[in-house]
Amino acid sequence: MPDTDPNLTIDVTGTTGSIATEWVTSGGITNAHVQIVKLAWGDANTATRVRTSTPLPVTVISNSSTLGISGTVFGAGNFKIVNGISGATTGAITVQGTTAAGTTPVQISGFIQGMTTGIKVGITGDMTVTNTVTVQGLSGGTEIGITGGRRLNYLTDSVTVNGTVGVSGGRYLLPATDGVKVYSGIDGGSTLSFKIYDSSGNSIGSNSGALNVNLVGAGITATVSVAAIVGISQADQSVPLFVAGATAGPAVRIKGGLTGGIVEVGWSSALPVSIDPSTALNLTFEDSNIVTELNDIQNDYLNNIKTAITTIQTDINLIKGRLSDTKTYTTNTSLIMPTTAYTGTIVLDANGTSTQIFSGSSTTLKNGITVKSLAAVSGTNTSLIKITANTGGLTGSAAPYYLSPGESVFLSIDNTNRLTFASNGVSTSFTFIAS
Repeated sequence: MPDTDPNLTIDVTGTTGSIATEWVTSGGITNAHVQIVKLAWGDANTATRVRTSTPLPVTVISNSSTLGISGTVFGAGNFKIVNGISGATTGAITVQGTTAAGTTPVQISGFIQGMTTGIKVGITGDMTVTNTVTVQGLSGGTEIGITGGRRLNYLTDSVTVNGTVGVSGGRYLLPATDGVKVYSGIDGGSTLSFKIYDSSGNSIGSNSGALNVNLVGAGITATVSVAAIVGISQADQSVPLFVAGATAGPAVRIKGGLTGGIVEVGWSSALPVSIDPSTALNLTFEDSNIVTELNDIQNDYLNNIKTAITTIQTDINLIKGRLSDTKTYTTNTSLIMPTTAYTGTIVLDANGTSTQIFSGSSTTLKNGITVKSLAAVSGTNTSLIKITANTGGLTGSAAPYYLSPGESVFLSIDNTNRLTFASNGVSTSFTFIAS
């Protein structure tokens, strides 16, 4: 049967502990123990005790009607204020600064406008507008009228009009009774400045008050007074001055200032003179001594030089003929003996691989090379060595020269890379001596 004792005793293995309860008889729970507890909150496996610093989170929910709050409500953080309540009735929000002395009025920046299909924003009292303000009427509505102000003055004010300006009213000007006076925008006087343009749109310039005019398609007749003596001067001495006679007319004669009209030709340094051999040159000397000297030069020097050149050419032709002759000519020339000798043994494989002495490197010789075939390394003593002229070296037949075992041969060549050596199918070797 249930235990109805107000104090429940829980066995804790040898010791006892009391749990605080309250025996209640009304309020929905009757004749039962209600435990007195401390609250804690948190997710699974966590528990945070309810205290001033960690209050119990509470969600306020209304199931059937508007939740009403009485008393003063305080909030922390940022709040959004919206003008207008859903329904037929809306309320205005009044924002104002304090009227106390020394305080700053409420500053409003941005756009001020009424709600769409709502109530217009009304402003009462004085209002000061700074910076730029754009004023316009409603699209399709009534224009904004501006009254008051002052008249514009051309000395201090300017008006900019964009778009097309229409003029209505007034009357037409008549040439017999009306006139228009235009003032210049430059000096404010009664004169008007303008520019003249040609058919291509280029501005026609002016200089010192004179108008430049070009005459096109018309001749000009002018009377010019020319002095009896006309001189020609050369301002730039680096540019030659050409003088020529008239076509089919008399030649231009040049007369110098020396005795007899001789023209003096001189320069700060020697002048090079060349004569075109394609044209005949006739020289006339007034002094007979010059002619005599030229004849002496011709007879004493130029003829001897010509004879010597002819003899040299004959000798050159003789030498060229001897060089092209197949005969051998001996000359009294000292024989230059070599100062270096080269010896070695070369082993040739049985595959017939071509081999060069010193691996084909360029080794210059004075006399030539002697090659002696040795006995075969393997096989019979009838193995041969093939000696062939290297491609790009000696010229002649491509057929090799065969050297039998024990046989030697001397070749007078200028370089060891002129020859290649190969076996005749059996591995063999040879020795050489070159100088």
